[in-house]
Amino acid sequence: MAIKYIKRPKEKVKMGHRQER
Repeated sequence: MAIKYIKRPKEKVKMGHRQER
């Protein structure tokens, strides 16, 4: 979970790190 938000900006971390997949 942290590995995904670390690569993406905070804007996507809110609810984008999951849709990015």
